Amino acid sequence: MILCRREDLGRRISVLLHHLLPSISTPAVPATLDMAEDRGERLLLSLENVPSEAGATR
Repeated sequence: MILCRREDLGRRISVLLHHLLPSISTPAVPATLDMAEDRGERLLLSLENVPSEAGATR
């Protein structure tokens, strides 16, 4: 496991959430959340398409 250099971090987080969230929330909450392995990558891609407020003028 140590030798994978955390290449499977998305899977590890997904598994953790699938086991942890049902014990600390109502059953409806985990059913509505996106806990897929590739969620982080998809989130970063969607944020790249959002215009930056740093360059915006008022």
